Parts: sequence; C-alpha cells; structure tokens
Amino acid sequence: VIVTLSATVCHELCGCAHLRVICTGGELNHSLNLLGGSLALEAISKLNFSEAFVSAGGASPSHGATTWESDIVKIVSAAKARAQRTYLLVDASKFTKLAPHTIAPLHEFAGVITDASLPAATRKALAAAGVNVLT
Repeated sequence: VIVTLSATVCHELCGCAHLRVICTGGELNHSLNLLGGSLALEAISKLNFSEAFVSAGGASPSHGATTWESDIVKIVSAAKARAQRTYLLVDASKFTKLAPHTIAPLHEFAGVITDASLPAATRKALAAAGVNVLT
C-alpha cells in the first residue's frame, strides 16, 4: 500500500492497477503540488506505516530537516508517529538550504537518502552527528 500527499505521485500511479494507492485528500498546495491541511493531517493520523518516506526543503546536521511550510511539520510529525521507520529523501542540493520551519533532527530518521553528489565534508559531518546516510 502506498499512501501519498503528492498529487504528482497519485497521477503517476493511476496506471499501476497492481498497486493499492491511498491519496490522503486535503487542500492542494500549488507550489509543492501536494495535498495538505487538516484533512491530510487527519488521514495520516489514522493510518499505520511500516516505512514513511518524507522530503524536506532543506537539511543540515545542526538544524535538521527543514521546510518552507509550517503545515508540513504537523503532517510529517504525524507520519513519523505512525511509522515503524521514517526515511528522509533529500538530494544533495538541500544541504545548502535552510528553510524556516524545523521538521525534526536528522538523527531521528532511520536514514537520510540522498544522491551520490553529497560532498565528502557534509557526509562526514552527518556521520559525526549520528546520521545514517544512504545513497
């Protein structure tokens, strides 16, 4: 079962009849192309997850995973609370960005999944902070 807030993911999976897909519903955030707000939060709060994969607008060893939208903090927190493991998905460019709202410290994620272009110095700082980096 795939649960998503992403309008893009819902659309892409329409042709995959072999997958069970749950789209949370909620208010469309046009800039992020995702469904959010109280309806999405309510849906997420009632589901259980073996793994949750979440993204962020920024990431750093000192500030954790950050987002531009305060709404996202509540939704990701709810998903993390309902999941056995939560992974953060961020490409290497996110480690140069700091958004105003902190989602969670990076060490709270089972792993931070990123691309191979992550600089060695950043990878070393993450490891020193106890962050499990996966590429």
